[in-house]
Amino acid sequence: MPRPLKIILAILGVLIAAIVAVAIALPLFFDPNDYKDKIAAAVQEKTGRELTMSGKIELSVFPWLGARIGETRLANAKGFGEEPFAEMESVDVRVKLLPLLRKQIEIGTVALDGLRLRLARNASGETNWDDLVEAFAEDDATADPKPEEKTEEGLTLPEFEIGAIEISDAAISWRDAQNDSHYELSDLQLSTGRLTADEPFRLENSFNAVDGNGLSARINFVTEAQADLGGQFYRMRDLFLNILAEGDAVPGKKQQLSLSGNAEVDMQASRMKVSDLMLQAAGLTLTGSVDGNNLVNAPEFNGRITIKEFNPRSVMKQLGITPPETANSSALTTAGLDAQFEATTERAALKQVFLQLDSTAIKGDASVRNFSNPAADFKFELDKINLDDYLPPESKDKSQASAEEATSAEFNLDALKDLKLDGRITADQLTVANLKIDKAELAVTARVGVLTFEPLGANLYNGDLRVRGKVNASGKRPSYTIHGDMDGLTFGPLLKDLVGTEKLDGLANLELDVTTSGNTVEAMKRDLDGTLAFEFQDGTFNDFNLAQLLRTARANFLGNTAAAADNDGSTPFSRFAASFSVRDGLLSGKDLTLDTKALKAQGGGNFNIVTNALDYVINVVISEGTTDIKGLRELQGVTVPIKLSGNLLSPNYSIDMAGAIKGVVQQKLQEERAELQGKIDEKKQELNEKVQNKLQEGLSDFFGGKDKNKPQSEQPAQ
Repeated sequence: MPRPLKIILAILGVLIAAIVAVAIALPLFFDPNDYKDKIAAAVQEKTGRELTMSGKIELSVFPWLGARIGETRLANAKGFGEEPFAEMESVDVRVKLLPLLRKQIEIGTVALDGLRLRLARNASGETNWDDLVEAFAEDDATADPKPEEKTEEGLTLPEFEIGAIEISDAAISWRDAQNDSHYELSDLQLSTGRLTADEPFRLENSFNAVDGNGLSARINFVTEAQADLGGQFYRMRDLFLNILAEGDAVPGKKQQLSLSGNAEVDMQASRMKVSDLMLQAAGLTLTGSVDGNNLVNAPEFNGRITIKEFNPRSVMKQLGITPPETANSSALTTAGLDAQFEATTERAALKQVFLQLDSTAIKGDASVRNFSNPAADFKFELDKINLDDYLPPESKDKSQASAEEATSAEFNLDALKDLKLDGRITADQLTVANLKIDKAELAVTARVGVLTFEPLGANLYNGDLRVRGKVNASGKRPSYTIHGDMDGLTFGPLLKDLVGTEKLDGLANLELDVTTSGNTVEAMKRDLDGTLAFEFQDGTFNDFNLAQLLRTARANFLGNTAAAADNDGSTPFSRFAASFSVRDGLLSGKDLTLDTKALKAQGGGNFNIVTNALDYVINVVISEGTTDIKGLRELQGVTVPIKLSGNLLSPNYSIDMAGAIKGVVQQKLQEERAELQGKIDEKKQELNEKVQNKLQEGLSDFFGGKDKNKPQSEQPAQ
């Protein structure tokens, strides 16, 4: 071995031996506990607070340069009570000695036990750490703001690593007198694996949390973390968070939430990513992913969210919500969601939405723009849905009082004033109010308090439905406009599905054009104006025999027994039509027409929508030449008035048969008088002709006469 190298090795050996000797001798000749008072005085001078070190200080030198400090307390700021601002049972810090010679820092396990940190803010907004911030800020102000760069290799920042950090039995409290709030973290445990620059490490954390309102939670957090502070890159893998919360503020008073996934943030590239996300709570399982870009200047996020199939009723119960009663007990038992999303600080959108609700599949898109003044758009397509399944079951003892309360209850449309909306919904099959509707579509817009739906269209019982409407809530009193056309409806099945009866059938055309205003149903009835018209062709009144009704009324009037009905309790007709004008809730019309094979009818009158009172007269005429309706031949050509009154759906009626019979008698008398007058006129004519003949003969005889035996042509000219 060369001599110089031997000399160097010898010198190093001496140095190492010296260091070991010092490390062994230092604890024997130096006691750090002798300096507690000086440390406390320095803290007092620097911060104005009292530092109490009642625990023992222990040093270690080789192979670790370290210290263990026992029980220590730092007094609170003035005006924040007698309890210490911070206290701890012990803290243990060690640094490996020999790596320091290689410009490396190897810190062993940093252990902190029994930490108590009490944070507070008073009613004036001052915190109990403001004075500490000011004290250390003075050092920053007096330091050289631009120190000379150290280029010597020996003064560069050495590499470091920490064996682990262990925090046990820690507690942190926060009291805020400004809003009277109080929060506490207790039984806080934190541990890490080996901490080396830019290398992943395991992080475990758990604690209890409570607030001043009885809410408590146990929180556990585990992940493999990586932090590159210089490169501003952060990553968490196999993240798992579990929260068990209890209290009156918690839905159902007790809930457990778990979250797992992977996340990373790269601030230099201004991007982030969350993958394999899974959130489980209250019977819901949500999975998804999120990508974020341009995080610093204009953040943009996009990803996917999926809610696995769940039972909405079960979820509501777990959240302490009573599930609604529905007409179909199987409603709200199955649901699921899958959608892609995009979001910025100004807008958010759901795309390729697929929502499963029981047996209904819903597809579409939705978005919201300009969060400060939101404007929403949506477009959804449904395959089939029965809305009646989700309505409350009908009450068998629904009272009149509850119905009156419903009509007089006010509804508030203020939400429409700021609503901006453009949307469209279509449904292949829709059931509502037991009506079966195909190819339903609704387009709706809302601007400055005006909600417009145009068109509302559907195929309805072989016919076409088209409705346009508007709700104007921009003023003090909301107003409404609706125009509807229904063409070619098969009315019998529609009526049966709607009210459970098929009393009227036929091919129907209906037209409605009305306006109204008000914020109660009762007010809307009172203000109703417009027109209403209908026409039925080739139809039937089932369970209603108009001819039998007239025959029975005539028989009762004459004291006879009514003949049996001859058309099976129905009244076929070729046309049934009427139109009405509406003014302040009163329907008025004079052009009702009914044409049947043997009867014709015309009518007019009123119906008061507000009071549900009917006042209508139908004049029925038995057609001339009617021979196939027994008991009515005597009434041919006679008008029989029928007066309708009472409730529209179950009206009372009365037949003025006396007036009709009187009309028959008057008609007979007029016929007989006319016949007699005809005979008298005929006799008068005959007598007049005879008198004229006699007079002519007499005059001829008086002025010379004539030869009765000569032909008339031979008589001399007069």
